[in-house]
Amino acid sequence: MLVILAIIVAIIAGILWAVRAIVQATRRKSAQREEELAFLRELARKADRTAD
Repeated sequence: MLVILAIIVAIIAGILWAVRAIVQATRRKSAQREEELAFLRELARKADRTAD
């Protein structure tokens, strides 16, 4: 009985660890995308000033 409970707890812990890793990776990707967008916006601003 205790062995089954330990296995269930280990499986749940593994699932939670995987979900946390996915969330962190998603946040990192999102932050990187924001940086790229800010860079492109700045480039567009500079190009717009140059065109005027």
